[in-house]
Amino acid sequence: MIEFVAGLGLVLLVLSDNFRTILLPRPTVRALPLSPLLGRLFVPLWFKATERIKSTRLRQTTRASLAPLLIILALLFWVALLVFGYGLMIHADSKDIGPAADLAETVYLAGSAFITLGVGNSIVIGPARFLVVLAGLSGLASVTIGATFLLTVQQALHRREVLVLSTLPVAGRPPSGLVILETYGLNEAPDALAELFRDWEKWAADVLHSHRADPVLAHFRSTDEDGEWLAVFGAVLDAAALLLAATETQRPTAPVARMFLPIGCRTVGSLERLFAVQAAPTRDATVDREQFKVMRERLRSAGYSLCKPEDAAYIRFQQLREDYRPDLIALCRHLRILLQEPPLQGSQPEIARPKRKRTPTTQAEVKA
Repeated sequence: MIEFVAGLGLVLLVLSDNFRTILLPRPTVRALPLSPLLGRLFVPLWFKATERIKSTRLRQTTRASLAPLLIILALLFWVALLVFGYGLMIHADSKDIGPAADLAETVYLAGSAFITLGVGNSIVIGPARFLVVLAGLSGLASVTIGATFLLTVQQALHRREVLVLSTLPVAGRPPSGLVILETYGLNEAPDALAELFRDWEKWAADVLHSHRADPVLAHFRSTDEDGEWLAVFGAVLDAAALLLAATETQRPTAPVARMFLPIGCRTVGSLERLFAVQAAPTRDATVDREQFKVMRERLRSAGYSLCKPEDAAYIRFQQLREDYRPDLIALCRHLRILLQEPPLQGSQPEIARPKRKRTPTTQAEVKA
C-alpha cells in the first residue's frame, strides 16, 4: 500500500506540474514546481560556463541553446518520473504479473507501455492491466501536449522577436532611446513614432502574458548580443520617458507614449518578481545633469521643441526612469543580457533618403 500510494503521488505530482506549466496559460501557484526547480539548479552553471567564452558570436550561440535545452530536460524529467511512478504502482500489484517481476522489470513494463512499444515480456492480469493501459494513455497524451507546447513557444518567440528586429535599426547599437527620437525627428515622422509606441504597448502586454505563463521564454536569446530584446525594450521605454519629460510633445505622439509607459513598467516589474531578483540601486539608473543637457541639445538639433525649465525636465525624466530602470537592470543582470548606456558623443542618425537609380552610360548598360 505504501509503494502504491508513493507511485500514485509521484504520478499526480508530475501530471499537475505538466498541466500548470503547459495547459494552463497563466502563472499559477505550485506546491512543488518541478520544472522551475530544474532551471534554478541548471541555469547558473550554464551562465558561468558561457562567461569563459571569448568569442562574442560563439558565446551568444551557446547562451541561445539554454532555453531549448531546458525544455528538453523538463520533458525528459517529466517522462522519467511518470514511468517510475507507474512502475511503483505496478510493482505494488506484482501478484497479478507473471512471471514474478522485481521493481526494475515493472519500471521497464511501464516504460514500454508509456512509449507505446509494448515489448514487455510479462503477462499482466487483474487490476494491473488498468495501470499498464493508463501508462500508455499518459504516454500518448504527453507526446501530444509536448508537441503543442513547442509550437506555442515558437509562436510566442516569433511575436517577440519580429518587433525587436524591426526596431533595432532605428535604435542603434547599443540600443538607445535618444537615438530612436533622433531618427524619427530628423525624418519628421511623428505619426510613425506614435505607431512605434502603439506596437510596443501591444508587445509589452503580449510578453507580460506569455513570459509569466512560460518563464522559459525569457531564456531565449535574440540574434545579436548587443541587440537583445530587453535592451531594445529598455531603449523604447527611455524614448517615451525622454519625450514626455524633455520636449513639448504634441498629438499624436504624447498620449501614446503616456499610455505605453505604465504597461511597460508593469511588464518589467512582473518579470523581475517572476525570477525573484532584487532591483538594482536607484543610482545605477541615474543620468547626471551634464548627460541630460547633452541629450536635450541633440533633441533640439533633431527638430524637437524643448520644454522649460531644464531643472524641472531633468527631475521629471529621473522620476519616470526610476519606475522601470532599476528592475530592468536587475533583470538583465540575472539573464546575462548586455544593457549599457550608449555614448552621447558620436555620430548621429542620418535622414532616410530614397536610393536613386544611376543612369546607364555605356552601351552594354543601356542594352541591359
